[in-house]
Amino acid sequence: MKPAGSDVAPMTEELSCRLLILDDFFPNLISGFRVAEFNSLFRAFPRSRCASISPEFLTVYPAYANRYPEFADRISFFGGDIPRATDLVYCVGLNTLEFYRPFIELRGVPFVLELYPGFGMRLDDAESDRALDAAIHSQWFRKVIVTQAITFDYVQRRFHLPASEIVFKYCGVFDDSLWPDHPRRPADDAPLRLGFVANKYRPGGLDKGYDVFIDAARRLKDLLPNRVRCHIVGPWGPGDRPLGSLRPGRDIFFHGYQTWPFFSTLYSGIDAVVSPNRAHLLGRGSFDGFPTAAVVDAMACGVAAFLSDPMSLNHELRVGREFVLIESEVDAVVEAIMRVLRTPGEMARIGERGRLRVRRLFDLESQMAPRIAALSTVGSGR
Repeated sequence: MKPAGSDVAPMTEELSCRLLILDDFFPNLISGFRVAEFNSLFRAFPRSRCASISPEFLTVYPAYANRYPEFADRISFFGGDIPRATDLVYCVGLNTLEFYRPFIELRGVPFVLELYPGFGMRLDDAESDRALDAAIHSQWFRKVIVTQAITFDYVQRRFHLPASEIVFKYCGVFDDSLWPDHPRRPADDAPLRLGFVANKYRPGGLDKGYDVFIDAARRLKDLLPNRVRCHIVGPWGPGDRPLGSLRPGRDIFFHGYQTWPFFSTLYSGIDAVVSPNRAHLLGRGSFDGFPTAAVVDAMACGVAAFLSDPMSLNHELRVGREFVLIESEVDAVVEAIMRVLRTPGEMARIGERGRLRVRRLFDLESQMAPRIAALSTVGSGR
């Protein structure tokens, strides 16, 4: 079964599928971590496919197929059936698995869950715990892949899950082929160019600290007349927060959703990315991973990162050398940026140290190796 008017080959009962990725957003190129991870799985497992319930499937599929024609025939719209010859199902995100779990259990197929922060996963939340408990205690559950140490501790302690069924690989998956080897950095006498890159999950973006970013930018413009330029990527606009003296098209630029190669061009002219995230605002126990995927991409391009860490998740990046730790408060952001600017060249040095660090931590091969190993070793028995 496929959407009306689609030219995408339908998924049929006769398909032999070693690995079936079930998703709700792919193949949208906006989700870079999905594209990087799923493409890597397509390469690693020749008999792998992906079925998606993305409501924008017909709109986004042509762009993906044009960029990655070698994988275009691996993707179908999910029509309600899992092929009988499927050996293993893989879902990214708790909400995604919660939707597909009845189909998985009806067919009787082992599954692996990748548990990112967000996507319905929250700490000490009744609804999230119910979904996690149902997944982990399903007879078809085999392993969970977690990306933050706090998540590892939580699923092990809360659900008494043995460590042998948990795979921990810090942070997410990135297409490192998109990261420039020698990024160009703005000169010290150029305008201060600040970036904010995030999705919007609630009005005003309080969970992402959008209010803090805008108010800090207004303050910085007063301190540095005619020197501040702000670039906002995501579904943001002038109506999300009063801009004060920040003039759209001159001091602040709204770019909407973007994909590569836009980011490589943007980051070559950005001094700093600011991510003043807050925890628990989307619900009890909600939090972002550290650092966010958007921040990793910026750092990999040599952009200095000013990051909050409300859940104390950082255990890989050196504070003050590879990134600047901030509180999600206007005064803290302004003070941190001004302190760095007082030392000529320090912004670029932080950006370069951060670039080298995240390229070692998050290169595609090292991120995918444990994921591929986990999926390769899962069998029908538990």
